[in-house]
Amino acid sequence: MLALMEFTEETEISTRRKECEALEAEVKRKNQTCQTLENELQDFLEEKNHLNLKLFSSSSHKASEYAKVRGKHVIY
Repeated sequence: MLALMEFTEETEISTRRKECEALEAEVKRKNQTCQTLENELQDFLEEKNHLNLKLFSSSSHKASEYAKVRGKHVIY
């Protein structure tokens, strides 16, 4: 009877250990996925900032060119 109880406890411990290892592996995978998504988000935000700066520079240049042209063609 004692041997059966010890076997049952060992089996339960082994089962719990396997469950714990599986959960640790899942956490590791999810952390890797999270890190990948954070990297992709950072890349996206950097690209967005770059494009916004490019658009702003282009708009500012066009506005100053428009002001120059408009100033040359003012009708009195």
